[in-house]
Amino acid sequence: MSVIQVNPKQDRTRRIRRALGKSVHGALKCFEDDVGGYALVVWNQRGEPYSSFWQGGCIGRGLVPAYVHDALQRHVTVQMVQENVVEESVDDE
Repeated sequence: MSVIQVNPKQDRTRRIRRALGKSVHGALKCFEDDVGGYALVVWNQRGEPYSSFWQGGCIGRGLVPAYVHDALQRHVTVQMVQENVVEESVDDE
C-alpha cells in the first residue's frame, strides 16, 4: 500500500498556473500578430496584488486602468449572466 500526500495549496496553485497559461495562450492566439498591449493582475490568498502591464497600440498609458476596468467589468458581467442562466435552467428541470 502506498500513501500519497495531497497538498491542497500546491494543487490550487497548479490549477491557477494552468488556467493562467491557457488564458495567455488563448489571448495570443485570438489576436495573433495584432497584440497591442496587456495588463495582468494577480493576488494572493490575502488579497495582496501584483500587477504588470505593457502599453502599446492605440491605448495610451493613462487610459490603461480605465480600459482594463471596463473590459474586466464586461467580462465578469457576462460570466455572471451565463451562470444565472444555467442556474435558472437547472431550477426549471
